[in-house]
Amino acid sequence: MGLLRDLQKSLMNGEDIGPILLKLRYLASRLGSDPLAEWVKYESEGYPNSAEIPDYRVIGVSYQGTFSGPFGSGIRSC
Repeated sequence: MGLLRDLQKSLMNGEDIGPILLKLRYLASRLGSDPLAEWVKYESEGYPNSAEIPDYRVIGVSYQGTFSGPFGSGIRSC
């Protein structure tokens, strides 16, 4: 079975992403595709501060909390 078909099968079967990214990195090497190799590296090892983060990796976050102090004192975030 070819590498591309093996990757497709792995993705469709919902297999773990680690081995899939490793196969994809190998495919990028075989194709000589630097952009694909860089993308796979960043996805598996994390994006450096100097790299442009893809939109699908950026999410909005809001924080809420309750802080309790002595004698019933505290702060509550609503």
